[in-house]
Amino acid sequence: MRWEILLILLVACSAPIDDHHADGHVDDHEPVDTQPVEVPVEVQGETVQFQVEAFQFGYEPSTITVNEGDRVQITAWSRDVPHGLRIREFGLNMELRDKTPVTAEFVASKKGTFSYRCSIPCGHGHGGMEGTLIVQ
Repeated sequence: MRWEILLILLVACSAPIDDHHADGHVDDHEPVDTQPVEVPVEVQGETVQFQVEAFQFGYEPSTITVNEGDRVQITAWSRDVPHGLRIREFGLNMELRDKTPVTAEFVASKKGTFSYRCSIPCGHGHGGMEGTLIVQ
């Protein structure tokens, strides 16, 4: 009798595990990663550099043209009072507090015409202070 019980236990322990359910679902026994994955934006173009001077109530140059996929590097500063330079669509927001240059970059990942605007109130013409970014 002891040998029969031992034999039954050995057979039961060595039997393959069936991961298939009656509904066709298969258990894969691996944990599912539910964390969001950041996909880096691939730079397909060149690195292009611009120098931008902000002043009451504009930017010089007032238009920047790049190609889709370019890495855009902007070095900017203020001629007079504190200004900002924000391109919302590319997550750029630079604070230009004085004549000290500030550099930021982004990848021009989508075609279109986008405004860059002052993000720091700078006087009566602040609302109209903008430039244009063209991504071809």
